[in-house]
Amino acid sequence: QDGVLAEVAAGGVGVGGFGGDGGEAGAVTSRVAGTVVTTGDQSTGVIAQSIGGGGGNGGMSIVGTLSGAGTGSGAGSVAIGGAGGGGGDGAMVTSTVQAVVDTSGDDSIGVLAQSIGGGGGNGGISVSGTISVAGTGSGAASVGIGGAGGGGGDSGEVINHVEGAVTTRGANAIGIMAQSVGGGGGSGGLSVAGTLSGAGTGSGAASVAIGGSGGDGGDAGDVTSTVDAVVWTEGYAATGVLAQSIGGGGGNGGIAVAGTVSVAGTGSGGASLGIGGSGGGGGDAGEIDSSVAGAVTTSGHGAAGVIAQSIGGGGGNGGLSVSGTISGAGTGSGAVALGFGGAGGGGGAGGIVRSTVEADVVTSGDEATGVLAQSVGGGGGSGGITVAGVASWGTSGSGAVSFGMGGAGGDGGDAALVDSTVAGTVITGGRNAIGVLAQSVGGGGGSGGLTVSGAISASKSGSGALAAGIGGFGGGGASQMLPRLIGYGAAMRLLLTGEPVDAEEALRLRLVDQVVEDGAEEEVARALCRKLAGFSPVAVQAVKAAVRQALEAPLSAGLAYENEMNVLCFAAGDHREGIRAFAEKRDAAFRR
Repeated sequence: QDGVLAEVAAGGVGVGGFGGDGGEAGAVTSRVAGTVVTTGDQSTGVIAQSIGGGGGNGGMSIVGTLSGAGTGSGAGSVAIGGAGGGGGDGAMVTSTVQAVVDTSGDDSIGVLAQSIGGGGGNGGISVSGTISVAGTGSGAASVGIGGAGGGGGDSGEVINHVEGAVTTRGANAIGIMAQSVGGGGGSGGLSVAGTLSGAGTGSGAASVAIGGSGGDGGDAGDVTSTVDAVVWTEGYAATGVLAQSIGGGGGNGGIAVAGTVSVAGTGSGGASLGIGGSGGGGGDAGEIDSSVAGAVTTSGHGAAGVIAQSIGGGGGNGGLSVSGTISGAGTGSGAVALGFGGAGGGGGAGGIVRSTVEADVVTSGDEATGVLAQSVGGGGGSGGITVAGVASWGTSGSGAVSFGMGGAGGDGGDAALVDSTVAGTVITGGRNAIGVLAQSVGGGGGSGGLTVSGAISASKSGSGALAAGIGGFGGGGASQMLPRLIGYGAAMRLLLTGEPVDAEEALRLRLVDQVVEDGAEEEVARALCRKLAGFSPVAVQAVKAAVRQALEAPLSAGLAYENEMNVLCFAAGDHREGIRAFAEKRDAAFRR
């Protein structure tokens, strides 16, 4: 008809660019002889390392579509975020040191040999929006898919041989370190899909959002460390000899947000689906072959003489899913919202550890460890939280259905054989010190995702609403942590029934410690951070460590640990600044 637009159709598709892969590192061979001396914090005497390049981030994709007509209208949009690039592999590192190495300063390292895989790039964000308006009929659909995170690069084998003498002075100093670390997986991209459809007679709208999956962590290589030297370290948390292989952590799954609004004079229908991205799996750790001869001496609180460890990477957490639908009409209305939290990634496996110590090992600080050999599986990622809400109203009839399922927690990684031989003399001085510890510890499973599901339906003639929520199943280990947090009875009820928990119930059970008004979360969190930042850093760390100890140790051991933390706080001297600030009526200026 002249002057009247009878039918309109609009569509849009956007794909974000893919991130490039990181470059691979080359092999490194290093030989050092003579004397090496460094001074200053974070100084290192000898470094031999191969590091893969990081993957590029995926590109963002934004697509918007608008369609309007007097009689009929249709609109659709699809946005796909670009995938992150994979991290480059680290190569083999061979380091031979026959020298006298002397470093001074906090966080200093005498000899460092390492191979590190590059981190995977993050997946691109996708945003898809559609609006369709018509006098008679209207239809709109939008789809958003977040880009997948790139996988972390593998690290190479490390062979480190040290002869001579190595001395370090300073807190957190390390005499000799040989390590292989897999690159972390990139996080999946955020996905947002929104749809609005309105019509005088009929309207339909649908939106789908899928968060990008997190990239898998890279595997770590084997580490061979041979030390025949006199190693002496001085300072808080100093370590004499450290050989370790650590798998890369899996990337977190992307968040998915899907929203739909459908309004019509006669009839309206709307549906939304949100699926959180799955977390990436943690990388496996390599084998450790550590041999130490000569003499190792450390002094300082929390110091360690010899450590040989293989640790699997932790699984990434599943992505949050938010799905909401609103449908309203003069005659009838129907709305559906579905939400599925992303699954947590599984933890990587720890490798075999062989540790031979023929040296005399002496530590003189509290909480010190003489010899530690351990294989530790990576922890599983937690399942993603799901929030699904729907509202429907109509003058004659209305129906609303909401269903949410929390993501499953990832399984913890397996630990491996530990073979520890100690032929020398091990002497520890200080409270709660450990002479020799050999352990194989499986990774804890991730917790299942929380589900919040709600439905509202209103009509003058008839109305029906249904909301169902299923909490995600926790990976191996969740049954052990939950009773510690909320008690035996409440934990048993939640684990057996999987029933959803609202905010007030979570507060009552002590799953959360505070409930705030909607929209005030960031303000409250920032206020708490500002308050904690004004306190003594030493005291804050001591309180956190003591509370964590309470979850794992018997009461007598926990009280002894608390006393040790009190001694540490007084030794730091921050209490004097606190007293002066109080007397002078000013804010304390603690050392950072």
